[in-house]
Amino acid sequence: RRLEHDLAQSLRVDWCGAMTWRRDIADTQRFAQAHAAWGYDVRIVERDEIARLEPNLIQLPVCAAYAANEGALDPVAATEILVHEARRAGAEVRLASEVVALTAHGVCG
Repeated sequence: RRLEHDLAQSLRVDWCGAMTWRRDIADTQRFAQAHAAWGYDVRIVERDEIARLEPNLIQLPVCAAYAANEGALDPVAATEILVHEARRAGAEVRLASEVVALTAHGVCG
């Protein structure tokens, strides 16, 4: 959300949420529990809510992990916008160049 704001809305993110499920219900529940433990806002939703959230699904899973705060974007358009903004900020963009090493300065962690 911050990046979208910082780029003056040129980067358009559809904040539609994300839904994930596995064939095995227990796997779906473990997925949701693990992500919730990491701090993600994710919860289990059942068929009636899945049908409301994703009305075009032909085969509804029994349950799914739903993260309402997730977003989606066009990866090609996003890359073009980010490269454009990097150039505007003074970055030199080199295409078809072999990377032989990376050096980071002032990186936390």
